[in-house]
Amino acid sequence: MYGLVRDNAANLEKSMKGELHEATVMYPTCARRAEQAGDTDAADARRHAMRCGARSRSGGRARSPSRSPVSTPAGLATAAGPGPGDGHTGPVRLTEFWQRMEHHLGSGYARSWARDQVLAELGGRTPQQALDSGVDAKTVWRAVWRALELPPSER
Repeated sequence: MYGLVRDNAANLEKSMKGELHEATVMYPTCARRAEQAGDTDAADARRHAMRCGARSRSGGRARSPSRSPVSTPAGLATAAGPGPGDGHTGPVRLTEFWQRMEHHLGSGYARSWARDQVLAELGGRTPQQALDSGVDAKTVWRAVWRALELPPSER
């Protein structure tokens, strides 16, 4: 482990290089291979990952460098129920959350994205971390929905 953990600037630079490699080499290669194999869902998921990576490199809202847990922002749905004016009266069950994730990101990529994508709206946590800490699936889905810039009909 010696030499792997360095100062913040060096760690951030290494992380940024990794993100750039994912978006410019890894995801395009995976998208091409999936397309060649006829798996358009996987190809679309990789292209979407490329767009999310581009937003994070340009200061977009899809990714935050902080992973420290913070409480759920006020006004959002919690385990107690929906947030004000959200237009949806019922809960989102965990199984429905994962079905939605797989529908939009592909079954092979949804859980990986949920483990790795840090969302400021979830207090600097990943969707998986938020779910694991007890944040309601509906709240997490809404944050994912906004990060993926999905149409209102998918809310």
